[in-house]
Amino acid sequence: MLPVLEYDHTVGAAIIGGYVYRGQRVPQLNGRFVYADFEGFIRSVSVEGGVAGEVQEHFPLGALFQDSENPGWINSFGIDQDGELYVLLWGGRVFRIEAAPPAGSP
Repeated sequence: MLPVLEYDHTVGAAIIGGYVYRGQRVPQLNGRFVYADFEGFIRSVSVEGGVAGEVQEHFPLGALFQDSENPGWINSFGIDQDGELYVLLWGGRVFRIEAAPPAGSP
């Protein structure tokens, strides 16, 4: 089977495979394949009939996972029994993907 999506090293370093999102917390990801790159982004793509559709960038890592102790490199993904998606970082930290709060929320 051939890949449905690929890019070269001018875009990223290594695709970190993910899952098709089936959870409830982030409705805009429902049915989309969520993946990351070791260089620092999380994206999703729709796939129909083995053909990749629109790619969307969701979570630039600089804003979410990096701090002085951890560069925020994604190592893997996981899912729970409800289909919610988790990001596993190099160094052992784990985060659950959630929808952003509405603009202007405290």
